Parts: sequence; structure tokens; C-alpha cells
Amino acid sequence: MRSVNLILFPLFACILICSFAKAQQEPLFTQYMFNGLAINPAYAGSQEALNLTLLARKQWLAIEGAPSTQTLSVHSPLKNERVALGMTFINDQIGVTRQYGTNIIYAYRIPMKNGKLSMGLQSGISRYRSNFSSLHTKQPNDPTFSSDEVSTFSLNFGTGIYYSTQRFYAGLSVPHILSNHLRNSGISDYGKQRRHYFFTTGAVLKLSPDLKLKPSVLVKMVEGAPVQLDLNSNLLIKEVLWLGVSYRSFSSANLIFQVQLTNQLSLGYSYDMALNQLSTVSSGSHEFMLTYNFHFYGSKVLTPRYF
Repeated sequence: MRSVNLILFPLFACILICSFAKAQQEPLFTQYMFNGLAINPAYAGSQEALNLTLLARKQWLAIEGAPSTQTLSVHSPLKNERVALGMTFINDQIGVTRQYGTNIIYAYRIPMKNGKLSMGLQSGISRYRSNFSSLHTKQPNDPTFSSDEVSTFSLNFGTGIYYSTQRFYAGLSVPHILSNHLRNSGISDYGKQRRHYFFTTGAVLKLSPDLKLKPSVLVKMVEGAPVQLDLNSNLLIKEVLWLGVSYRSFSSANLIFQVQLTNQLSLGYSYDMALNQLSTVSSGSHEFMLTYNFHFYGSKVLTPRYF
């Protein structure tokens, strides 16, 4: 088994590195530090329970056609704890463009001395639709918008690695590797998906018996666009209430709130305040998240999960 692990790890690493580095196309989330499956398939099974998460985000309120995103993610380790499976469903709409799809996720988890190393793969299908006839253009009969509707299906796959202990985590992922064309055109880069790369890491620091601090960082890279950095800090009070702040470079300052309603159910909310030119026309962005953990295997004594 150890020899298989030594083969699998370089394979996953090579897929990530060989895929490496124009505008961001992946849906934007603020509470990803509590829902890692949204950016990394290797996160599957990390809650050591059947995890169900619903998320709804409304971005840049007061701006017509601003992004609106809804997601559902489900993942769990199997009875063979080295294997975890998951699925994600997403509906993302910006203006006259809508994209929705699903991913099937597989993760192989290797127990280590102090934690676990997980390697994940995902494969999915998505549909992209644009209703250009609803747009009002300054130039009548603009050929770019001559078609009433553009509709395409695309297949894709992604990969990631994720290491975690009770107090630390780090992950690297490429959720979609293929650069699919979204529209048929003689211009090769017209309507093309761009690869997104995510590196994230964080830790939990015990300040007192009732207070824990969780700092974390997310680095986002998109081909042809500036690197974006998220700096986050969340304070956990009495293992029940999370209060956090986040700074997203070139974009926003965010407030994060999450409450553990029961041992299995939690509710999260975040508010993003724009720091760029959007601040003059937008009243901010809202994001709600609901998470439930079903515990089937192992001890009934629940260990707090911070990641």
C-alpha cells in the first residue's frame, strides 16, 4: 500500500503543476473556509461525517444583472475511511448569462502521524446559456449579439491535494483543468474558460478555554488576471459562535458570522463591502450558508471540526 501511495502523490502533484499558470469565471464565495469542497475536491470526507451544505449568494446589490449563485454540496467518507465521495451542484447567473452543472468527486485519504493527506479528483458537466437578444446595444444589429441564444454543454475535470490536522490545514487545487470554448468563433480565445488555481492554508490558535482564533489565507490565480489574495481571521467563542473579518485584495472587506445551532447544524452569513469603484453604486453582497452533518460511523462522541 505504501508503494501505491508514493506513486499516487507525485501523479496528483504533476497534474496540478503541469496545469499551472483572464478574468475570474469561477463563482465567488466568502465562506469557503467553512466549505472547502467549493474550491478543492480533496476536501471530501474531511468532516468525518455525511456533510450537506447549502449556500446562496447575491452579489453587488442594486446593480442590475449582478452575480447570483446557489450551490449544494454533499460529501462523506466511506466505511473504508481512506475513500471519500462527494457531489456538488451549482447555479450561477450573471446578467443574461447562466451556467449550471454538477460534479462527482472522489478523494483518497492517507493517514499520517498527526493528520491526513487527501488527493481528490472531480469530473462534471455544465451548461452555459446566454440570451443576447435581451441586451440593448448602442450599435444596432451588432453581429456579436446577432444570435438570440448561445447554449453549450461542456465536460471538465479537476484535481487537488489537501493536508489537515486538528489545528492546521493546507490545500492546492485546480477545480477545472480543461479550457473549453463557450461560444463558436473564429477568434481562439473568444468565450473561453480559464483555469483557476487555489492555494489555501490556515490554523486554529487557542487563546483561552473559551476563545480560539482561526487565521487563514487564500491565493487565487487565473490565467491572464492579477493574483488575488484573501486574508481572513475568525474568532470562535465557546465552540458555538464564529465572528470573522476578511480582506479580499482589489475587491472588498467582509464580515463573517456563523453559529453552531446544534452539534450537527450550523448557520453562516457574510456581508461583503466593496472597496473599489463598485462602492459608489452597490450596497454590498450577501451570502447565506446552512450546514448539516449526519454521523453514521464511529464513536457518538463528536470531535469539533474547525476546517
